[in-house]
Amino acid sequence: MRRARMCSLDRADCTGDRLLALRHRAHAPPTLILPALGAGIVALVIANNVGNAAWASWINERPLLLVAVNSSNKYLIGTTPNTGLLEVLLVGTARLMAPDPLFYALGYLYRDRAVHWARRVFPTSGQLFDALESGEGSFRACWTCSCSSCPTTPSR
Repeated sequence: MRRARMCSLDRADCTGDRLLALRHRAHAPPTLILPALGAGIVALVIANNVGNAAWASWINERPLLLVAVNSSNKYLIGTTPNTGLLEVLLVGTARLMAPDPLFYALGYLYRDRAVHWARRVFPTSGQLFDALESGEGSFRACWTCSCSSCPTTPSR
């Protein structure tokens, strides 16, 4: 029986896909995490669409439920006269922050896979991915670049 040649993380003969596969096996997230994160994101999108479909009757009858399923600015403003400001702020903030932990966990757990996939699919964008990973392409740098390209005085 022939054994496949394995490599360790510190060996020089491991490159590319073999090294990524070894790292993935060593730090693989549990199997059900990805479907659970996807289901949570899909559930929030469905709730958003339910709010869009039922807003006409819910804006007066169930304003906090409307804000809980869809906290778009138009619904936050529209439900404020029918509810207290504090309730709208609490429910709206909770709903607006609901997807954040899901997307953070998705990025934290599957970052290496996503970057590897993006490098394989978009091979000419390697410099962009290097800049984003090294911090040169951080949000602050992107914001500075975009602000410096905008005119400071409005055109008349």
